[in-house]
Amino acid sequence: MTAGRLLDTVVIRLSGGGRVVVVARGNEDGSPEEIQASMEAWRRIRPQLQDLGERSEGSASAG
Repeated sequence: MTAGRLLDTVVIRLSGGGRVVVVARGNEDGSPEEIQASMEAWRRIRPQLQDLGERSEGSASAG
């Protein structure tokens, strides 16, 4: 889990004060092209993960 190039990190807040920490890493032996592909995949996935956190917060305030 600690091997590979660090691509990004994000902390997603959850209802009730919890947090989820996501660490995105590229393949340890990845070529520049593979790292770039991983970064592009992360850019597509990250907003979806953040949206889940926002929905979690919204459901707590709605209830």
